[in-house]
Amino acid sequence: MKILTRMLYSYFIPVLLGGLLFAVLMLQLVELFQNLNRYLANSVSWDKIIQIQFLFVPKSIGWALPIALLFATNFSMGTLYSRNELIAVFTSGISLHRFTLPLILLGIFFSLFHVVFEDQVIVESNRLHRMTKAEALNTYQSFSQSNVSFISSRGRVVYNVVFYNFDLKEINQVTIVIRDENGRFQQRLDAESGDWKDNGQLTLRKVRIIGWKNDDLYESWKENFSDPMIQENYDVFEQRMTKLEDLKIAEAITFLQTLENSGLPLFREAQTDFYQRLAFAFSPFIVVLISSAIGGKFKKNILLMSLLISIGISVSYYILQMITGLMSRLGFLPPIVGSFLGVVIVGSIGIYLYRSAKT
Repeated sequence: MKILTRMLYSYFIPVLLGGLLFAVLMLQLVELFQNLNRYLANSVSWDKIIQIQFLFVPKSIGWALPIALLFATNFSMGTLYSRNELIAVFTSGISLHRFTLPLILLGIFFSLFHVVFEDQVIVESNRLHRMTKAEALNTYQSFSQSNVSFISSRGRVVYNVVFYNFDLKEINQVTIVIRDENGRFQQRLDAESGDWKDNGQLTLRKVRIIGWKNDDLYESWKENFSDPMIQENYDVFEQRMTKLEDLKIAEAITFLQTLENSGLPLFREAQTDFYQRLAFAFSPFIVVLISSAIGGKFKKNILLMSLLISIGISVSYYILQMITGLMSRLGFLPPIVGSFLGVVIVGSIGIYLYRSAKT
C-alpha cells in the first residue's frame, strides 16, 4: 500500500503545486490590475507595488488552496482512470475508499493548516497589506479616533470617550454611566483621561464621581479611580474601527463578547462573519472528498474537464455560502446555522458520492 500511496502522491503533489501557483498568480494579477490605475495616478513606486503584492500572497494562498486541491484531485484521479492503472488496484482487492484515504487525510490536514495559517499569518499580512496600500494611495486612516460610544456589561455600563489616542493607548474626556441590574442610574464618572499603565487595568485620572448612596445624591473627586465594572481593555476601542478579518481568533472572540454585551445589532453580522471564517476552513476537506468520488468519471479531455468541474463546484459552494450567510445577517437563520449550512449540504453530498462511488 505504501507503493500505491507514493504513486498517488507522485501524480497529486506536482499538480497541486502547479495549480496553487497558477491560482495565486491569477489572484495576484486581479489585485494588481484592479488597482493599477490608482497606483499610476498616485505615482506609486514599483518597489512599493511589489511590497503590496507580496503582502497579498498569504491571502491569495488561503483563497487558492481549496481550488488547487480540487483541481489536483480531479486531475490525478482522472489520469489514473484514463490509463487504466486503477484496474490493477481494484482487482487486487483495494477499494477506492482505501486507495484515496491518503488524499482524504491530506484534505483534513490542509483544513487544520488553514485555521493555523490564517490565524498566524494571513490576519497580520492582510492588515499590513491594507495599511501599506492605503498609505501608498494616500488614503491611510489613523487608528486614533474621536467620539467613541458603546455599551458594555450587558447594558449596565455606558462609555463615551471624546478621543482615543492609539499611540499612547489613552482615552481623553471620558464619561461613564453605571446602572444597576434594573437599568436605574447608579453612578456617573467624568474623567480627564484614562490609561492602562497600572498593571494593564483601566485607571481614570482626575475623576468626578456622582452617584447614589443611602438614597442621597453625592459628589466626590479622586485623582485616580478604578473599578471592576469598568475594566475594558484598550483593544476594545481599537477593534471598533477594525474589520473582523483583521483579528485573530482570540481577539475576534473578545470583540464578539463586547458586541454581545453592548446589545448592538452589529453583533449578528459580526458573529456570522466569524462563523463563516471558521466554516471556510472545512473547504479543503470537502473538495478533496468530492473530487475523490467524481474525479475518475472523465476518461477524455481530463485537463479541461478537471478545470471545469473545479470551477463549477467552487463557484456553487461559494454562492451557497454567500446566500446562507446573507440569510443569517438578515435574521432568517441563526448565524451558526447560516454559516455552516453550506458546509453541511455540500459535505453531505460529498459523503454520499464517496460512499456510492464504484470501485
